[in-house]
Amino acid sequence: MVDIVASVLDAINARDERAFVACFVSDGAIVDGDDRFAGARQLRLWFDTEVRRPNAVVSMLARSRSDDVDVLTWEWDCRSFHDERVQFCTLALVSTRRDLVASIEFRAARSWPSDPLRPRPLDGWLEDPL
Repeated sequence: MVDIVASVLDAINARDERAFVACFVSDGAIVDGDDRFAGARQLRLWFDTEVRRPNAVVSMLARSRSDDVDVLTWEWDCRSFHDERVQFCTLALVSTRRDLVASIEFRAARSWPSDPLRPRPLDGWLEDPL
């Protein structure tokens, strides 16, 4: 059985838009703050804006399952609009349907300076996780 969450991360880190979109059901969606990207065309738009242009690399720091949702903590390492290195953690709620991603909802992103010795705020860093 394919781990679809791992496939999403692999597609992001390989900058493989086609593989990324193939991880989703036909009406799959990403909810990123107040923005919703549904269907293949809008998923490609999200990918271009959030992955390809900032040259993002994503690592999974933690993963758990609650009901039918994978709860992930992802660390993003990318370039800002001004070409500055930016790192942040986000909570990703991944719902699946028929072994594909039905939706990914991002919540509670926090950023911090790009200091390699920075603490990793995993415990207690979310004010209101869900």
